Parts: sequence; structure tokens; C-alpha cells
Amino acid sequence: MNGPKDYAKLPIVAIQFLTRIPLYPNMAVDSVDLGRCLAFFPFVGALIASAAVGLAYVALELELPLGVIAALILLMEALITGAFHWDGLADTFDGFYSTHKTREEMLDIMHDSRIGVMGALAVVLVALLQYSCLGGMLALRDYQWGIFSAYMFGKWGCVYLSVASAYGRKEGKGLVFLANARWPTLFVATIFLLPLLWIDQKNIVIFICVMAFNALWGKYSERKVGGVTGDVLGASARLSETLTMLLFLILY
Repeated sequence: MNGPKDYAKLPIVAIQFLTRIPLYPNMAVDSVDLGRCLAFFPFVGALIASAAVGLAYVALELELPLGVIAALILLMEALITGAFHWDGLADTFDGFYSTHKTREEMLDIMHDSRIGVMGALAVVLVALLQYSCLGGMLALRDYQWGIFSAYMFGKWGCVYLSVASAYGRKEGKGLVFLANARWPTLFVATIFLLPLLWIDQKNIVIFICVMAFNALWGKYSERKVGGVTGDVLGASARLSETLTMLLFLILY
């Protein structure tokens, strides 16, 4: 039976997996811990968003141009996370959109550490979209809620796909998470979003759109490679963030 100490370490596991912050690098972690730590992915998203909002507040007080602040936020997030999820976005687009490839060939391409044209194009375009959206959001009074929504909804999408989807490979790092992800994990992850959903009903609309996107993304990945992989989860996080930012600008 798992005691309080076993559950107490899950936020630390999630932080160490999603960021470069070594809170407890020698902590013993098993596959069950990795699956359960998914529940705290939105919590880690909130921590990243807090750092981004803090940076934005200081930079706005210094009257830096909005474009410069947007670039600093993206840079800071990349430094904190080690550009986590960007590589998944690149690998996924390289695999999914290579011409006339079988399912096995797509998976091999996604496993390759080298980046191709489609992957590079996806990273550049998504980064430009996020940069532009952040610049527009910073001009709004409630910009902080857009930043929190983007990073928390993005991480929630990873949890949803891990619980609701099959794994596309016979083995791999992502299998550890998906094999131990359960619906109660998604329930706990959703609880972290409740303050955002309570603050403004527009966030509920955005969240519903993010849910719909991830459901479709999971089905699309299943059709392409038989399920989701770690790269697909990373791509879903970046695409969910971008969708949230776009919808925030439209609705606010």
C-alpha cells in the first residue's frame, strides 16, 4: 500500500521530469511513480507560468517593448524546461508528414535524433505563433491568465492523451507513463485547472476547445502510427499552448 510519503514525492517527480530543476536528483523513482506524477503536470505548468508572469511584470515595469518581453518569456521557458516538448513537436511532424511512409518508417523517423525539414518548419512556425500571441496578450489587462491557461492546459493535454490513448510503440519511454496512467490521474490533473475555469467563463470555452483538439489529435495519431508516443505527447503540449494563446486573444 502506498503511504503519504509515496504520494508526496509525486510533485517532485513531475518537476524533475518536465524541467531542469534538480530538487532531489537521487530520489528513487519507479514506473508507477512516473505514471502517477502525470497528475501534477498542470501544477508544473503553473510553476512555469508563474515564472513567466513574474518576468513579464518586471519587464513591463521597465517599459521594455512587448516583442522583447515575449521573446524573453519563450527563452526563459526553454531554459527552465531544457526546450522540452519542442523536440517532440519536431520529431512528430518529421514522422507524420514524411512522404509515402509506412507506420514503422514514421516511428523510425520520430525516433531519429536528427531534425528534418518538416520538423524544423513546425518548430519555427509554432514559435513564431507563440511569440506573436504573447506580444498581443501582454497588451491586455488580464494577460497573466492567458499565460497560466496556456502552460497549464498544454500540460493537461499530455495527461489526457496518456490516459485515453493506446501507445504507438511496443517499447519506449512513453510506455512507462501510459502503462501506469489511470483516469483518477486525469481527475486530479483537472482539479488544478478549476481556479482558472472559475475566474472567467471564457477559460471554460478555451478548455473545451483544448479538450476537443487533444481528442482529435489522439485519434489522428492512432490513424498515423497506431497510438501516441512520447513525441506525440510533446507535440500536443506545444500545439495546445498555441491554441490556447490564439483563443485567449480572440475571446479577450
